[in-house]
Amino acid sequence: MNKFSKITTLLLILLAIYWSFKSSMPHYTIDDKAPENVFSTDRALAHVAKLSAKPHGVGFPAHAEVRSYIVSELESLGLETSIQEGYTAGDWGNLSKAVNILA
Repeated sequence: MNKFSKITTLLLILLAIYWSFKSSMPHYTIDDKAPENVFSTDRALAHVAKLSAKPHGVGFPAHAEVRSYIVSELESLGLETSIQEGYTAGDWGNLSKAVNILA
C-alpha cells in the first residue's frame, strides 16, 4: 500500500467517525413561534429555568416558591388544583412532609 492510499484511508475513517457522531446527535431548531396547542421546547425550557433557579428539595426554602409557581401555572391553564399533604418515612428512617399538587 503506498503512502497516498494510507493517508486516504485514514482520512476516510476519520470522516466516517465524525459523520457517525454528528448524525447521531440531536438537532435543535428554534420553535418559539409554535402554536399554543403544540409542544414547544423553548416554552418548556423557560419553565425549567424558573424552576431550577434555586435548590428546592424537601425542606429547602425555595420548595414552597416552586410549589406556588407550579400551582399558578396549572391554574392559568384552567385546571383546578388542590394540595395534598402527608408524612412519609424514607428507607433510612427519615421522616419528611410530602406535599403533592393535584390537578
